[in-house]
Amino acid sequence: MDTSDREAQGERLPRIGPGFLQWSGGGWFGSLIGGSAWLFLGSILLASTSHTLAWTWVTCGVVMVTVGVWLWNRRDRLLPYPAFMTLLLAQCICSCIAILGLVVLAPRSEQPFEANTWGALGALFVFPVLMIQLTYLERSAKPQASPD
Repeated sequence: MDTSDREAQGERLPRIGPGFLQWSGGGWFGSLIGGSAWLFLGSILLASTSHTLAWTWVTCGVVMVTVGVWLWNRRDRLLPYPAFMTLLLAQCICSCIAILGLVVLAPRSEQPFEANTWGALGALFVFPVLMIQLTYLERSAKPQASPD
């Protein structure tokens, strides 16, 4: 079934981006699951220490997944590059909130990152590094041909 037949049947087709990043379920949900799974697993581990902290992490994970699914459901209207940058920004913000929550809300007697708070916050630099790398790849890629 070609593109025009799919459009005629009312199927929403993802927008084709002009560069490197394109809509892909594996890439999108792999990034989404990889970026949020640590929050859900961590909240289970933190539940015995601080319920408030555990719920903060769960909330951050839910917000992250919600933003990802919301963007995915609008792939027929959104270009892949700005959508992926939005997903990475949401992951960065939620991760910052989670790590700062760990520093602020964890009981002093059980401070998990007491000696390495800056190391934990420094790990969040993975998000701007990914954004810079993907921006470079997007801008250096040859333009994609749109299907007719």
